[in-house]
Parts: sequence; C-alpha cells; structure tokens
Amino acid sequence: MKLSEIAGKLGCRVEGPADTEITGVAGIDHAALLLDVADERAWVEALRAAIEQPDQIKLMQQRALARAAQFSWKKTAHLTREVYGNAVERGRKKS
Repeated sequence: MKLSEIAGKLGCRVEGPADTEITGVAGIDHAALLLDVADERAWVEALRAAIEQPDQIKLMQQRALARAAQFSWKKTAHLTREVYGNAVERGRKKS
C-alpha cells in the first residue's frame, strides 16, 4: 500500500508532486493537493493554507477518506484473480 493511500485512510490531507503515483490516488475528486515539484512558492502557499484555512483541511480530509474507501486489499485480490483467470483462459484457447 502506498503512503498516500495510508494517509488518505487516516483522513490526512495529502500534498504531493503532480507527476507521481499520487495523481492516481487523488482521483478526479481532488482528494489530494497536487503541486509542481519545482514551484517552491506553490508549496509554501499550500502549507500556509493548511494552517490558515481549517475548513479547507476538513474538506480535503473528507475527500481523502472517501477516496481511500475505494481502495481495499480485497478488491485488489479480486481484480488480480480476474486478470489471471482471463490470462489462463486465453492461454487455453491458443493451445
């Protein structure tokens, strides 16, 4: 499990670089704040906002919890089994 997924499950606000796996975890519902890794000012402003805007933090925490609920080991195991099952079936048809 990725650190960003764990943070979301704990209801933590997630901030991270926009060009990493966090993008996939954040989803389209903005459960994480994604920033340009080279933009120092954006990072400073994000941290300042985290301190000065508690309502925004609560909103992002709610989004993070909702997004994290979409991830589970059970769901991953089911999808993995399905993929392997499909691969085996295709292999049998080719034989």
